[in-house]
Amino acid sequence: MRPGLLILAQSGRMLAASARRAGYVPLVVDRFADRDTRHLAPVCVPVADFRAETLAKVALDLIERHRPVGWLYGAGVDAMLDLVQTLASRCPLYGNDAAVLRQCLDPARFFPLLDRLGIAYPPVRWTPPAESGWLHKCGGCGGMGVRRWCGGDWNGKGYFQKWMPGDVFTLAFLADGTGLSWHGFNTLHHTSYNARLPFLFAGAVNRARLPRRLADRVVAAARRLVRALGLRGLHGLDFMVTDREVFVLELNPRPGAALDLWDSAWHGGGVGAHVRACRGGRPPAARRVPVKGMQIVYAPGDGRVDRSWRWPGWCADLPAPGSSVTRGEPLCTVFATGTTVAQVEDTLMRRLRWLERQFQDQRKIIEVETE
Repeated sequence: MRPGLLILAQSGRMLAASARRAGYVPLVVDRFADRDTRHLAPVCVPVADFRAETLAKVALDLIERHRPVGWLYGAGVDAMLDLVQTLASRCPLYGNDAAVLRQCLDPARFFPLLDRLGIAYPPVRWTPPAESGWLHKCGGCGGMGVRRWCGGDWNGKGYFQKWMPGDVFTLAFLADGTGLSWHGFNTLHHTSYNARLPFLFAGAVNRARLPRRLADRVVAAARRLVRALGLRGLHGLDFMVTDREVFVLELNPRPGAALDLWDSAWHGGGVGAHVRACRGGRPPAARRVPVKGMQIVYAPGDGRVDRSWRWPGWCADLPAPGSSVTRGEPLCTVFATGTTVAQVEDTLMRRLRWLERQFQDQRKIIEVETE
Protein backbone atom coordinates (compact mmCIF):
# COMPACT_ATOMS: atom_id res chain seq x y z
CA MET A 1 0.00 0.00 0.00
CA ARG A 2 1.42 3.37 -1.01
CA PRO A 3 2.02 5.89 1.80
CA GLY A 4 -0.10 9.03 2.05
CA LEU A 5 1.38 12.53 1.81
CA LEU A 6 -0.61 15.52 3.01
CA ILE A 7 -0.35 18.63 0.81
CA LEU A 8 -1.53 22.12 1.79
CA ALA A 9 -1.38 24.90 -0.80
CA GLN A 10 -3.46 27.55 -2.53
CA SER A 11 -3.43 25.19 -5.51
CA GLY A 12 -2.26 21.63 -4.89
CA ARG A 13 -2.42 20.10 -8.40
CA MET A 14 1.26 20.53 -9.22
CA LEU A 15 2.44 19.05 -5.91
CA ALA A 16 -0.10 16.23 -6.10
CA ALA A 17 1.09 15.21 -9.58
CA SER A 18 4.71 15.21 -8.45
CA ALA A 19 3.87 13.29 -5.27
CA ARG A 20 2.22 10.54 -7.31
CA ARG A 21 5.38 10.21 -9.41
CA ALA A 22 7.29 9.72 -6.15
CA GLY A 23 4.98 6.87 -5.13
CA TYR A 24 2.82 8.72 -2.62
CA VAL A 25 -0.95 8.94 -2.34
CA PRO A 26 -1.58 12.71 -2.25
CA LEU A 27 -4.09 14.04 0.27
CA VAL A 28 -4.76 17.62 -0.84
CA VAL A 29 -6.22 20.63 0.95
CA ASP A 30 -6.41 23.71 -1.26
CA ARG A 31 -8.68 26.55 -2.38
CA PHE A 32 -9.87 25.24 -5.71
CA ALA A 33 -10.10 21.41 -5.81
CA ASP A 34 -9.62 21.62 -9.57
CA ARG A 35 -10.81 18.80 -11.78
CA ASP A 36 -7.31 17.46 -12.41
CA THR A 37 -6.39 17.74 -8.72
CA ARG A 38 -9.39 15.59 -7.84
CA HIS A 39 -8.25 13.07 -10.44
CA LEU A 40 -4.77 12.92 -8.91
CA ALA A 41 -5.73 12.88 -5.23
CA PRO A 42 -8.23 10.38 -3.79
CA VAL A 43 -8.73 12.87 -0.97
CA CYS A 44 -9.11 16.49 -2.10
CA VAL A 45 -10.73 18.98 0.26
CA PRO A 46 -11.53 22.47 -1.02
CA VAL A 47 -11.25 25.28 1.53
CA ALA A 48 -12.59 28.51 0.08
CA ASP A 49 -12.10 30.18 3.47
CA PHE A 50 -8.34 29.85 3.15
CA ARG A 51 -7.37 30.86 6.68
CA ALA A 52 -5.03 29.16 9.13
CA GLU A 53 -7.78 28.25 11.58
CA THR A 54 -9.88 26.53 8.94
CA LEU A 55 -6.91 24.78 7.36
CA ALA A 56 -5.72 23.49 10.74
CA LYS A 57 -9.08 21.92 11.49
CA VAL A 58 -9.26 20.17 8.10
CA ALA A 59 -5.60 19.07 8.11
CA LEU A 60 -5.68 17.68 11.66
CA ASP A 61 -8.76 15.67 10.79
CA LEU A 62 -7.03 14.19 7.73
CA ILE A 63 -3.92 13.39 9.78
CA GLU A 64 -6.06 11.58 12.34
CA ARG A 65 -8.05 9.62 9.76
CA HIS A 66 -5.40 8.81 7.13
CA ARG A 67 -2.09 8.79 9.08
CA PRO A 68 0.11 10.22 6.28
CA VAL A 69 3.87 9.65 6.51
CA GLY A 70 4.37 13.41 6.35
CA TRP A 71 3.12 16.69 4.97
CA LEU A 72 4.38 19.62 2.96
CA TYR A 73 3.15 23.10 2.12
CA GLY A 74 3.04 25.19 -1.03
CA ALA A 75 2.22 28.79 -1.88
CA GLY A 76 -0.12 30.57 0.49
CA VAL A 77 0.63 28.36 3.50
CA ASP A 78 4.28 29.20 4.18
CA ALA A 79 3.23 32.53 5.74
CA MET A 80 0.95 30.77 8.27
CA LEU A 81 3.63 30.18 10.90
CA ASP A 82 1.37 29.00 13.72
CA LEU A 83 -0.31 26.51 11.38
CA VAL A 84 3.06 25.14 10.25
CA GLN A 85 4.21 24.75 13.85
CA THR A 86 0.98 23.09 14.94
CA LEU A 87 0.90 20.55 12.13
CA ALA A 88 4.63 19.83 12.44
CA SER A 89 4.00 18.72 16.03
CA ARG A 90 1.45 16.17 14.81
CA CYS A 91 2.95 14.92 11.54
CA PRO A 92 6.50 14.95 10.08
CA LEU A 93 7.07 18.16 8.11
CA TYR A 94 8.91 17.92 4.79
CA GLY A 95 9.99 21.52 4.51
CA ASN A 96 11.45 24.39 6.51
CA ASP A 97 10.08 24.89 10.00
CA ALA A 98 8.32 27.97 11.34
CA ALA A 99 11.52 29.54 12.67
CA VAL A 100 13.15 29.44 9.23
CA LEU A 101 9.99 30.73 7.57
CA ARG A 102 9.89 33.69 9.95
CA GLN A 103 13.46 34.61 9.00
CA CYS A 104 12.69 34.36 5.28
CA LEU A 105 9.28 36.03 5.17
CA ASP A 106 9.62 38.82 7.72
CA PRO A 107 11.24 41.70 5.80
CA ALA A 108 12.55 43.20 9.05
CA ARG A 109 14.59 40.01 9.48
CA PHE A 110 15.26 39.03 5.87
CA PHE A 111 16.88 42.21 4.57
CA PRO A 112 19.25 42.59 7.54
CA LEU A 113 20.25 38.97 6.88
CA LEU A 114 21.04 39.88 3.28
CA ASP A 115 23.16 42.76 4.58
CA ARG A 116 25.12 40.39 6.83
CA LEU A 117 25.65 37.98 3.94
CA GLY A 118 26.71 40.71 1.52
CA ILE A 119 23.78 40.12 -0.86
CA ALA A 120 22.49 43.15 -2.79
CA TYR A 121 18.79 44.07 -2.99
CA PRO A 122 16.79 47.15 -4.06
CA PRO A 123 16.61 49.78 -1.28
CA VAL A 124 13.80 49.26 1.25
CA ARG A 125 12.17 51.51 3.84
CA TRP A 126 9.55 51.01 6.52
CA THR A 127 7.66 54.30 6.21
CA PRO A 128 5.99 55.87 3.14
CA PRO A 129 8.38 57.70 0.81
CA ALA A 130 7.67 61.27 -0.19
CA GLU A 131 8.88 60.79 -3.77
CA SER A 132 7.60 58.53 -6.55
CA GLY A 133 9.31 55.42 -7.87
CA TRP A 134 8.56 53.08 -4.96
CA LEU A 135 6.55 49.88 -4.57
CA HIS A 136 4.36 48.99 -1.61
CA LYS A 137 4.70 45.31 -0.69
CA CYS A 138 2.20 43.82 1.70
CA GLY A 139 2.38 40.03 1.65
CA GLY A 140 0.54 37.68 -0.66
CA CYS A 141 2.00 35.29 -3.21
CA GLY A 142 2.34 35.64 -6.97
CA GLY A 143 2.59 39.43 -6.87
CA MET A 144 -0.85 39.81 -5.26
CA GLY A 145 0.50 42.17 -2.60
CA VAL A 146 2.73 44.39 -4.80
CA ARG A 147 1.53 47.82 -5.97
CA ARG A 148 3.08 51.05 -7.10
CA TRP A 149 3.08 53.59 -4.27
CA CYS A 150 1.25 56.74 -5.31
CA GLY A 151 0.95 58.33 -1.89
CA GLY A 152 -2.15 58.56 0.25
CA ASP A 153 -3.12 56.92 3.50
CA TRP A 154 -1.05 54.03 4.80
CA ASN A 155 -2.38 51.43 7.21
CA GLY A 156 1.03 50.67 8.68
CA LYS A 157 1.27 47.24 7.01
CA GLY A 158 4.00 46.07 4.68
CA TYR A 159 7.11 47.88 3.54
CA PHE A 160 8.35 49.95 0.60
CA GLN A 161 10.94 48.96 -1.97
CA LYS A 162 12.55 51.09 -4.64
CA TRP A 163 11.27 50.28 -8.12
CA MET A 164 14.09 49.42 -10.52
CA PRO A 165 13.83 48.62 -14.24
CA GLY A 166 15.00 45.21 -15.34
CA ASP A 167 14.08 41.59 -16.01
CA VAL A 168 12.93 39.31 -13.21
CA PHE A 169 14.07 35.71 -12.76
CA THR A 170 13.95 32.89 -10.24
CA LEU A 171 16.72 30.56 -9.23
CA ALA A 172 14.99 27.27 -8.41
CA PHE A 173 17.25 25.18 -6.19
CA LEU A 174 17.34 22.02 -4.09
CA ALA A 175 19.14 22.39 -0.76
CA ASP A 176 20.41 19.80 1.70
CA GLY A 177 20.93 22.06 4.71
CA THR A 178 24.51 23.01 3.88
CA GLY A 179 24.62 23.56 0.12
CA LEU A 180 22.93 23.16 -3.24
CA SER A 181 22.50 19.75 -4.86
CA TRP A 182 20.73 21.18 -7.93
CA HIS A 183 19.69 24.52 -9.41
CA GLY A 184 17.99 25.92 -12.52
CA PHE A 185 16.97 29.37 -13.76
CA ASN A 186 13.46 30.50 -14.71
CA THR A 187 12.53 33.64 -16.60
CA LEU A 188 9.38 35.06 -15.01
CA HIS A 189 6.48 36.70 -16.83
CA HIS A 190 4.15 39.19 -15.20
CA THR A 191 0.91 40.71 -16.34
CA SER A 192 -0.57 44.11 -15.57
CA TYR A 193 -4.00 42.54 -15.14
CA ASN A 194 -5.52 45.75 -13.80
CA ALA A 195 -4.56 48.90 -11.95
CA ARG A 196 -4.79 47.13 -8.58
CA LEU A 197 -2.56 44.19 -9.57
CA PRO A 198 0.20 45.48 -11.86
CA PHE A 199 2.76 42.77 -10.98
CA LEU A 200 0.64 39.63 -11.01
CA PHE A 201 2.60 36.44 -11.74
CA ALA A 202 1.67 35.25 -15.24
CA GLY A 203 4.06 32.37 -15.92
CA ALA A 204 7.62 31.27 -16.53
CA VAL A 205 10.03 29.51 -18.87
CA ASN A 206 12.71 27.19 -17.46
CA ARG A 207 15.61 28.97 -19.10
CA ALA A 208 17.24 32.39 -18.61
CA ARG A 209 19.59 34.40 -20.78
CA LEU A 210 22.10 35.51 -18.14
CA PRO A 211 25.82 36.26 -18.38
CA ARG A 212 27.78 33.58 -16.55
CA ARG A 213 29.21 36.04 -14.02
CA LEU A 214 25.72 37.17 -12.99
CA ALA A 215 24.39 33.62 -12.83
CA ASP A 216 27.33 32.64 -10.64
CA ARG A 217 26.60 35.58 -8.35
CA VAL A 218 23.02 34.42 -7.83
CA VAL A 219 24.07 30.83 -7.13
CA ALA A 220 26.64 32.10 -4.62
CA ALA A 221 23.92 34.13 -2.86
CA ALA A 222 21.70 31.04 -2.66
CA ARG A 223 24.55 29.02 -1.14
CA ARG A 224 25.07 31.67 1.54
CA LEU A 225 21.37 31.64 2.39
CA VAL A 226 21.31 27.85 2.61
CA ARG A 227 24.22 27.81 5.03
CA ALA A 228 22.87 30.70 7.10
CA LEU A 229 19.35 29.28 7.44
CA GLY A 230 19.91 25.54 7.09
CA LEU A 231 17.47 25.39 4.19
CA ARG A 232 16.26 21.98 3.03
CA GLY A 233 14.22 20.98 0.00
CA LEU A 234 13.09 22.94 -3.05
CA HIS A 235 13.14 26.76 -3.02
CA GLY A 236 12.90 29.75 -5.30
CA LEU A 237 15.11 32.84 -5.05
CA ASP A 238 13.54 35.75 -6.98
CA PHE A 239 15.96 38.33 -8.34
CA MET A 240 16.26 40.98 -10.99
CA VAL A 241 19.01 42.13 -13.30
CA THR A 242 19.45 45.82 -14.00
CA ASP A 243 22.47 47.79 -15.20
CA ARG A 244 24.35 44.51 -15.35
CA GLU A 245 23.92 43.96 -11.61
CA VAL A 246 21.93 41.39 -9.63
CA PHE A 247 19.46 42.33 -6.89
CA VAL A 248 17.65 39.75 -4.77
CA LEU A 249 13.94 40.39 -4.27
CA GLU A 250 12.72 37.54 -2.05
CA LEU A 251 13.26 33.96 -1.03
CA ASN A 252 10.36 31.51 -1.33
CA PRO A 253 11.23 28.77 1.18
CA ARG A 254 9.08 26.09 -0.49
CA PRO A 255 8.54 24.41 -3.87
CA GLY A 256 7.69 27.22 -6.28
CA ALA A 257 4.97 27.71 -8.87
CA ALA A 258 7.33 26.61 -11.64
CA LEU A 259 7.96 23.10 -10.26
CA ASP A 260 5.99 21.78 -13.25
CA LEU A 261 8.79 23.00 -15.51
CA TRP A 262 11.45 20.95 -13.71
CA ASP A 263 9.61 17.94 -12.34
CA SER A 264 10.96 15.55 -14.96
CA ALA A 265 14.54 16.36 -13.87
CA TRP A 266 14.33 13.64 -11.22
CA HIS A 267 13.25 10.04 -11.40
CA GLY A 268 10.31 10.17 -9.02
CA GLY A 269 9.70 13.89 -9.54
CA GLY A 270 10.56 17.04 -7.64
CA VAL A 271 8.51 16.16 -4.57
CA GLY A 272 10.47 12.92 -4.22
CA ALA A 273 13.73 14.88 -4.34
CA HIS A 274 12.31 17.46 -1.92
CA VAL A 275 11.28 14.83 0.63
CA ARG A 276 14.62 13.05 0.48
CA ALA A 277 16.48 16.33 1.03
CA CYS A 278 14.23 17.22 3.98
CA ARG A 279 14.77 13.79 5.52
CA GLY A 280 18.52 14.30 5.37
CA GLY A 281 19.08 11.79 2.60
CA ARG A 282 21.16 12.25 -0.51
CA PRO A 283 18.96 13.82 -3.21
CA PRO A 284 18.83 11.91 -6.51
CA ALA A 285 20.89 13.15 -9.42
CA ALA A 286 19.04 15.51 -11.75
CA ARG A 287 18.97 15.25 -15.53
CA ARG A 288 18.54 17.89 -18.20
CA VAL A 289 14.94 18.74 -19.08
CA PRO A 290 13.49 20.17 -22.32
CA VAL A 291 12.57 23.83 -22.61
CA LYS A 292 9.14 24.21 -21.04
CA GLY A 293 6.92 27.17 -20.29
CA MET A 294 3.72 27.88 -18.43
CA GLN A 295 1.25 30.73 -18.51
CA ILE A 296 -1.60 31.39 -16.09
CA VAL A 297 -4.92 32.43 -17.59
CA TYR A 298 -7.05 34.72 -15.44
CA ALA A 299 -10.83 34.72 -15.75
CA PRO A 300 -12.00 37.66 -17.90
CA GLY A 301 -15.37 37.88 -16.13
CA ASP A 302 -17.68 36.41 -13.52
CA GLY A 303 -19.75 33.38 -14.44
CA ARG A 304 -19.80 29.61 -14.53
CA VAL A 305 -17.70 27.18 -16.53
CA ASP A 306 -19.60 25.91 -19.56
CA ARG A 307 -20.49 22.26 -18.92
CA SER A 308 -20.06 21.40 -22.60
CA TRP A 309 -16.57 22.89 -22.89
CA ARG A 310 -13.69 20.46 -23.52
CA TRP A 311 -10.30 21.73 -22.41
CA PRO A 312 -7.27 21.18 -24.69
CA GLY A 313 -4.64 18.73 -23.46
CA TRP A 314 -2.14 21.56 -22.97
CA CYS A 315 -4.23 23.09 -20.17
CA ALA A 316 -4.08 22.16 -16.48
CA ASP A 317 -5.57 23.39 -13.18
CA LEU A 318 -9.01 22.99 -14.70
CA PRO A 319 -12.15 24.21 -12.93
CA ALA A 320 -14.97 21.70 -12.65
CA PRO A 321 -17.80 22.01 -15.20
CA GLY A 322 -20.47 24.35 -13.87
CA SER A 323 -18.25 25.76 -11.14
CA SER A 324 -18.27 29.49 -10.38
CA VAL A 325 -15.39 31.69 -11.50
CA THR A 326 -14.62 35.25 -10.51
CA ARG A 327 -13.02 37.88 -12.69
CA GLY A 328 -9.30 38.05 -11.97
CA GLU A 329 -9.07 34.60 -10.36
CA PRO A 330 -6.80 31.98 -11.98
CA LEU A 331 -8.86 30.01 -14.50
CA CYS A 332 -6.32 27.52 -15.86
CA THR A 333 -2.64 27.09 -16.73
CA VAL A 334 -1.34 26.72 -20.29
CA PHE A 335 1.83 24.70 -21.00
CA ALA A 336 4.19 24.34 -23.95
CA THR A 337 7.35 22.29 -24.52
CA GLY A 338 9.96 22.69 -27.24
CA THR A 339 13.62 22.87 -28.13
CA THR A 340 14.16 26.64 -27.85
CA VAL A 341 12.84 29.44 -25.68
CA ALA A 342 11.54 31.29 -28.74
CA GLN A 343 9.61 28.22 -29.89
CA VAL A 344 8.05 27.70 -26.45
CA GLU A 345 7.10 31.35 -26.04
CA ASP A 346 5.57 31.42 -29.53
CA THR A 347 3.51 28.30 -28.77
CA LEU A 348 2.33 29.74 -25.46
CA MET A 349 1.26 32.96 -27.16
CA ARG A 350 -0.65 31.13 -29.89
CA ARG A 351 -2.46 29.00 -27.31
CA LEU A 352 -3.33 32.02 -25.18
CA ARG A 353 -4.71 33.85 -28.21
CA TRP A 354 -6.78 30.81 -29.15
CA LEU A 355 -8.31 30.74 -25.66
CA GLU A 356 -8.97 34.48 -25.84
CA ARG A 357 -10.90 33.97 -29.07
CA GLN A 358 -13.08 31.41 -27.35
CA PHE A 359 -13.84 33.96 -24.65
CA GLN A 360 -14.43 36.94 -26.90
CA ASP A 361 -15.77 35.68 -30.21
CA GLN A 362 -17.74 32.59 -29.32
CA ARG A 363 -18.56 33.16 -25.64
CA LYS A 364 -17.28 29.72 -24.80
CA ILE A 365 -15.68 28.41 -21.61
CA ILE A 366 -17.47 30.85 -19.27
CA GLU A 367 -21.21 31.41 -19.24
CA VAL A 368 -21.15 35.06 -18.24
CA GLU A 369 -23.41 36.18 -15.40
CA THR A 370 -22.25 39.79 -15.05
CA GLU A 371 -20.22 41.84 -17.46
